[in-house]
Amino acid sequence: MESEGVLLMYQDMYERWLAAELDDADLKPELESVKGDDAAIQDRFAVALKFGTAGLRGVIGAGTNRMNIYVVRQATQGLANWVKTQGGTQTVAISYDSRIKSDVFAKAAAEVATEVVDAVKASADKPVAETAAEVVKTAKKAACKTSTKKAAEAAVTTAKKAAEAATAVAAVATDAVKEVAEKPAVKAAADEAVKAVKEVAEKPAVKAAVEAADKAVKEVAEKPAVKAAAKAAVEAAKPVVEAAKPAVKGKNSRKKHSRK
Repeated sequence: MESEGVLLMYQDMYERWLAAELDDADLKPELESVKGDDAAIQDRFAVALKFGTAGLRGVIGAGTNRMNIYVVRQATQGLANWVKTQGGTQTVAISYDSRIKSDVFAKAAAEVATEVVDAVKASADKPVAETAAEVVKTAKKAACKTSTKKAAEAAVTTAKKAAEAATAVAAVATDAVKEVAEKPAVKAAADEAVKAVKEVAEKPAVKAAVEAADKAVKEVAEKPAVKAAAKAAVEAAKPVVEAAKPAVKGKNSRKKHSRK
């Protein structure tokens, strides 16, 4: 019964891997090739790859007992969770060499680690000294993060100084505008502008246009229809004026009596 349970476990794991959309395209053909081969499936899925004296090492391929990005991610998650409990800078360096998929596994590890701790992914193409310097730089950056309060206070101080500087700049700018306005060259330019406007107004064409406009207004006012309309308006207003006269006289009379 126990052997049947183990069989079902690794077969079920194999079926899940086979049905999944895997990030590593090289794994799918291998999974297809061992379909129906119980021994091959068991070798890949019956156990999990274990850490040895040289770290996590094994045959590259599909399964929990092989080296692939999923096994690397799982191991990195466990390590990052442990580092998180240890205090300090909580910084790890991730590097790779020329071995097959070394760069792929380093990238997978860095993607997981950076979700938990600060991770530096170093290239094998870089000199050792440069990689070490990058690790130290990241460690210092992580150490600075532990001084959150001091950093916040420094940020507030910097903001205040920036505001003071902005105020001073605005004051200087205002004074500069005033100085510019008072400069002879600016005044001369303003005088020239006024002079230019006057010259335009004095030009014969402009004067002629103004005179023509006045003439047109006068001609309209002299037209019989306009005169008749004006006269009719005056006649229409007369009854209103006459009706208002008694009221005005009475008001004036009351004012005279009150003065006595």
